[in-house]
Amino acid sequence: MDEYQIFALMGRIEVEPVDKATVIQMYAEILARVVDRLTDDEMRRLLLCGAYINTHGSTERVAEQGKGTDQSSPSWRGNRDIN
Repeated sequence: MDEYQIFALMGRIEVEPVDKATVIQMYAEILARVVDRLTDDEMRRLLLCGAYINTHGSTERVAEQGKGTDQSSPSWRGNRDIN
């Protein structure tokens, strides 16, 4: 699965409301399984993304952001300098 497919899928997936602690635990468990295959920078970026989504994301906003956008060309495509 490439980044365009992942971006499009994330915009279409419908999720049920769950406790944030459950999502954080699941995210941590998944990352722990693949950490040995990631560079330090990749791990840092995944942690930043997870923290951002945890802090600022909501199922309603994520679902709305996926609607009406050109999924074949994500707006974040040219901005990869996430610190």
